[in-house]
Amino acid sequence: MANEAIGAYHRAFSRTLAKAKLPLAKVNPRQARRFAEAFGQLAKTDCRNTAVLARVGPLLEPPVRFLPSATL
Repeated sequence: MANEAIGAYHRAFSRTLAKAKLPLAKVNPRQARRFAEAFGQLAKTDCRNTAVLARVGPLLEPPVRFLPSATL
């Protein structure tokens, strides 16, 4: 799952993935935006962002990681 790191919003999402033992790849928001613009996606909505991130992950192959436990 690719996640655009945007302040507090991504933290809850990251914790939810960690609890489900699912990997996470964080994407730089500026890089994701430039990627969207390169494909003519000028509007910035949640639906469009999701579609862009779904395309960014396989093409850019950001490092996948698991979050440390809550104790750490």
